[in-house]
Amino acid sequence: MLGIRRILLGVVLITAVASGLIMTDRTTASHKHVVWVLAWAETLPVEESIAGFRAGLADAGFSTNDTLELVVRNAQLDVGTLSMIVAQAIEAKPDLIATITTPATQAVMGRASGIDIVFMTVASPALIGIGATPSEHLPHITGVACASDYVGIARIIPEVLPSTRTAGAIFCPSEMNSVFNIKEGTCELAKNGITLTATPAEKVSDAPAAVQELIANHPDVLIVFSDSLSSSSAPAIIAAAQKARIPVFGVNSDTVNLGAVLSVSRDFVDLAHDAGTIAARILNGEQAAAIPYVLPAKSQLIVNIDAARQLGIEIPDAVKSRAWRVIERKVNP
Repeated sequence: MLGIRRILLGVVLITAVASGLIMTDRTTASHKHVVWVLAWAETLPVEESIAGFRAGLADAGFSTNDTLELVVRNAQLDVGTLSMIVAQAIEAKPDLIATITTPATQAVMGRASGIDIVFMTVASPALIGIGATPSEHLPHITGVACASDYVGIARIIPEVLPSTRTAGAIFCPSEMNSVFNIKEGTCELAKNGITLTATPAEKVSDAPAAVQELIANHPDVLIVFSDSLSSSSAPAIIAAAQKARIPVFGVNSDTVNLGAVLSVSRDFVDLAHDAGTIAARILNGEQAAAIPYVLPAKSQLIVNIDAARQLGIEIPDAVKSRAWRVIERKVNP
């Protein structure tokens, strides 16, 4: 009788252990990595970055349907909201935090101890203390930078409008990347004989007055740089410039759709795809410290023939031939 009981007990224990192993295997197989994506503003570059990041993860085998839970939060240009969503992300203890824009990256860097970070749409990683070079950076953070093509935009303005001597732009003094844009833009424009005047605006609601101040100085052109304030204010900037018949040049592709004469822009979808690939490598076990951050290598020239024509500007054939995309309505004969 005792022998039978021992046999039955053994069967029960074996069954229990086997069931536990099966449950463990199922739990492992169904485990989803959790990634939080935190953004500072709701702009087209941010939307494109989210799309590219998703695609990069998916192409690396991390589908949001099967192996990944992607939590996206946007601060809508509000400091208090940014602090709140950063706290929520850290409390959730995700496998990784992805940041979009310089302010969002700065907000996470000093607080997310023990959580790897992948950044996107940061103009200068060195400027905000991520690392002086791509291979020499903080151990828990890497990603893809997106400094604008300051050289490209500075060279093409006089190619289209040889008489250009002055340019205007707004910027946000409290955004390090915005100040960086003005510094780099001023330097490159000066090399091409153009003086840049920059007017400060702390909030989107300050932008219209700042633009009118620029317009009052009668600049030859206005430039919309790539920071959260300028991107959010682009429709108002371009509308005011059109009314004053001042050509606008941009460093983001959405400015052309809004009426800028042309843009020399980074491909945010492509850059964020690279960030998604980096994130996948970290989720697969690589150390963030061993992955260099990436610097942008190419730009896209987009030309708006219709916007130029309305201002009496003839885009040179040499410029059109280099364009990645040309916007021009077909005119019926």
